[in-house]
Amino acid sequence: MDAQNGLDPSAAGFPPAAPRPASDSNAPVSASTRAASASAHDGVRLTPARARLPLATFLVIGLYLAVEGTFHALAAAGLPAAREWALVHFGQSRRAVWDGEYYRLLTCTVLHGGLFHVAVNAVAVLLFGRIVERWIGGARFLACVVVFGFGGSLSYQAFSDDGIGVGASGAVCGLVGLFLVGRAGRRANGYVALGPRFWKWILFAVALLFADSLLAPFVFSGVAIADSAHFGGLAFGVVGGAYLLTARGGAGARRRARVGLAGSALAVGLGSYALAFPVFDWSWYLWRVERVVEGGDFDRDLVASLEERARYFGGDRAAARVIALRLGRGEIEESWAYWRRRPLDEVSAQAEAGFLIYDALFVEGYRDKVPGLLDELIELTDRALASHPDDPTLINNAAWYRAQRRKDLDRALELATRALDLRPGEPSFLNTLGWVHFVRGEAEAAFRYLSAAVEPPREEPAGWRLGLEFEEVAHRSALGANYLYLGIALWERGQVIDARRAAISARRLEGELHAHERALLRELEASLGNGGV
Repeated sequence: MDAQNGLDPSAAGFPPAAPRPASDSNAPVSASTRAASASAHDGVRLTPARARLPLATFLVIGLYLAVEGTFHALAAAGLPAAREWALVHFGQSRRAVWDGEYYRLLTCTVLHGGLFHVAVNAVAVLLFGRIVERWIGGARFLACVVVFGFGGSLSYQAFSDDGIGVGASGAVCGLVGLFLVGRAGRRANGYVALGPRFWKWILFAVALLFADSLLAPFVFSGVAIADSAHFGGLAFGVVGGAYLLTARGGAGARRRARVGLAGSALAVGLGSYALAFPVFDWSWYLWRVERVVEGGDFDRDLVASLEERARYFGGDRAAARVIALRLGRGEIEESWAYWRRRPLDEVSAQAEAGFLIYDALFVEGYRDKVPGLLDELIELTDRALASHPDDPTLINNAAWYRAQRRKDLDRALELATRALDLRPGEPSFLNTLGWVHFVRGEAEAAFRYLSAAVEPPREEPAGWRLGLEFEEVAHRSALGANYLYLGIALWERGQVIDARRAAISARRLEGELHAHERALLRELEASLGNGGV
C-alpha cells in the first residue's frame, strides 16, 4: 500500500508488484514474469503518469473550445443569435426527443451556455480525463466520454423538468466516477471492490454536486443546474470504472461479466423509461395530450384523463400547463372555468395561471372581461403577499395589476417603489414603477423610470460577466415589453416620433413579447398612422 495515502499502487497509476517465486523469496523476478503476473491480476495495465501525453483528453477539450469559439466568432461577425439557434435545434429538449429527435442526446453534450460554463467543464476534463486516459487508453477514453455523456442525457430525459439542457457535465461526472473507482476502489482477486473509502468519496462528490445546484442560481441568474444529468453521468462512470478496471481472466472475468450485465440493465432500463414510457412524469402526459390534439377530431375523454394524470403527478406546474394548452386550443371560457373550479394549491401559482388567461382575453376579443379578471388577480396576489410579504416579484405584480386596472393607485405606487427597493435596477420593475407614475398623471417621474427600463444593463466586473449569456437573454425578454409601454406613454403624450422609435424597437423584439403585448403593439403601430412601423 502507498504509505502516503493508503491507496493500492495499481489504482494510483502504477503497475502492481508481482509476487516473488515461492522457491526463492530473495530471487529477482524477470520483467516478463512481472508483466505476465500484473496482466493476470489486473486485466487493465495502468501505465505510469509519464508514459504518454493524454492526446484524447486534449482532443475532447479542443472540441468543446472550438464549438464555443465558433459562437463567439459568429457573434463578432454580426450573428449574436447563433448560440440561441444552436441551443434550440441541438440542445436537449425532452419534448423534441420524445418527438424522435434522438440526436439531441449527444449534440447537447458539446454545447455550453457560455465561456464560463465551457471553461469549468474543460478544466474538469483536464484534471480527471488525463489520468483516466492513461489508465484505459485513448480509444476507450473517447468511448467513455460519449457513453457517460449519453448516460447523463438519458438521466436528464428521465428526471428533469422542461427546459433546454446543454453541457458536458454528464461526461465530466462520469470521468469523476471512473476516477474514484480507480483511486479509491480496492483491488482484490482480480476485480474492483468498492469499499467504505470509495463510498465516502462518492458521498462527498454528491454533496458537492448538490451544493453546486443550490448556489449557482445565486451567482448566475437564469441558470439552473441539471442534477439529473450529473448523477446519471456519475452512475455510468462508476459502472464503467468497475468494468474497465476489472481483470479479464479468472474470477475477475466473472465479476466483469456481472458488472457488464448490470451496466447494460441500467442503460436499457433508464433508456426505456426516459424515451418510451415515463409513467410518473407529468410533462410526458401533457406531451401525449398535444400529440392527441394534433390528430384533429380528438377524444376529449382521453385528453381529460391524460390531463388528470398529469395533474396528479405534477401538481400546480401541471395544472398551469393544462390551462396554457387549453388556451392554445382557443378554449378561453373553458380554461377560465377550469381555473376557477380547480384552483391551484399555491395562491401565487393560481395568480400566475390567471395571468395566462388575462393574456388570452386581450387576443381573443374578450376585452370587456379583462377588468373583472384583473380584480381577481389583485385579490389573489394580495393573498399571496400575506404569506410571502418580501417577495419582490409578487409585490411588483400587485402594483402592475392595479396600474392596468387603473385603481387603488396610491397602493400601486407604494408597492412598485418597494419592489424596486428590494431589487434595484431590475428592468421590469423600473417599467412597472414608470407605468404606475404614468397612469397617475406624473409624467416627469414616469418617463424617468420608463426610459431607465430600456437602458442597457449595467456592466459587471469581467470576472462576473464570463459566460452570462443567460442574463442577456433575460434582459431582452423584458426589454421588448419595456419599449412597448414607453411607446404607449409617448404616444398618449403626443410625442409621435419618439413613440415610433420605441415601437420599432419593440417590434424587433416581438418574439419576446406576451400575446397581449403583441396585440397592444399592433394597436400602437396602427395609431402611429402606418398600420405598422
